[in-house]
Amino acid sequence: MLIMSLVLTIALLAIAYGLARTSARYFAVGILCGLGIFACWPLVMFPAHSLTSLLCFLAAIGCAIANASPRRFLQVSLVLATVSYLFVTAGALLHVSEMNRIRAEFPVESMADRLSYENKAAPVAVRDGSGRVSDNRASPAATQGKDQIGVNQTPSDALLALEGLVESEGFRENARYHFYLRQSSLRRLHEDSVFDFIDSPGFGVSRRIEPRRQDIVLPEVEPVPQPPAEYVPPDRAPAGSAGDGPASVKATPIDKTTRSQLSDLHDTGFVDFVNPGGFGYIKDREHVAGFQPHQFRAMPRFESNDRQARWQVQRLELVSLLKFDEPAVYLSDHLPRMDELREAKTRPLDDFEKRSLNALRAGKDLELEQSSNRVRMLGSIRSLEQCTKCHHVTRGELLGAFSYVLKRVAESE
Repeated sequence: MLIMSLVLTIALLAIAYGLARTSARYFAVGILCGLGIFACWPLVMFPAHSLTSLLCFLAAIGCAIANASPRRFLQVSLVLATVSYLFVTAGALLHVSEMNRIRAEFPVESMADRLSYENKAAPVAVRDGSGRVSDNRASPAATQGKDQIGVNQTPSDALLALEGLVESEGFRENARYHFYLRQSSLRRLHEDSVFDFIDSPGFGVSRRIEPRRQDIVLPEVEPVPQPPAEYVPPDRAPAGSAGDGPASVKATPIDKTTRSQLSDLHDTGFVDFVNPGGFGYIKDREHVAGFQPHQFRAMPRFESNDRQARWQVQRLELVSLLKFDEPAVYLSDHLPRMDELREAKTRPLDDFEKRSLNALRAGKDLELEQSSNRVRMLGSIRSLEQCTKCHHVTRGELLGAFSYVLKRVAESE
């Protein structure tokens, strides 16, 4: 683009000088320079050339009024062209400086160290479309860059639905367009760095959307506090305490509608935690830019029109299956945030979580247990197609779970 702009400018000056020497003199020069302005400026194709045309147009008017010689017009035109290109070059250098600043703020990073525990983790159940389960985790070398569904496996309807939710959710506080604009901006920021100067708005086709910090930076998300503690699992209750589990109160069956609503609560919470708007630009596991750690931005809510069957999350904890020798539950005063949980304390699974985890490993996605005013729930966290870009896991693999405690909401609440 820079070379083409220079060629056009040289041709303009040569033709303008030739016209200035004819009998038509500066009238024809003015028409030529005016065409140079309007041929390029509306398309913003060659700003430096357009600026030169504008200045030469004004120079032609000045020379006509002063009755200056064509040689004087050529001298003035060359000076104006030089000034135009210096001005645009200064703008291009400022553009490059801004791109380098943003690039340093959102560098390309490797996820390998952060996810190194996956390479030593024991195989974890993978569910195929028919509900069959296998423990044959493929090695990172075997799965890298390939379809990670596995041999004779197809994604289940539930998995496909979650992948669709992640794809359509984008970033909660913005339109879906912002989600893709951020990815595109980060990709262009790091892949097109060689052309920052040549393709800057001063020289290149500036109709394209340039990476901007405001399109990339994400607002800080405040941690979501856990509700006040009211529940103690039976196996961790003080001696003589009845607790609120199935051993103390006879469980009542959960109807199909309530189960579906609880499943929706888990699915929407899972998508919120995955935080698709924070994925950023992912070329591969070793090259990721602008990634925001998985985290909850809001308390998952139970949606129901039945005032007699309304539930509210009382506790929500993340169950880790890959990082430790034995499954463990992270302890936190907030809803799970991966940046907080890296050094967090853990506890062993309680009896309900152990029983339910076996069911999840057998292919289920949600296990429920209800007492009079409490629901215990364990929901699966399975790897989606989007996850396999960074995680060395198989699509559909059980990576962890969310352990919920829900309390019945009184009608007055």
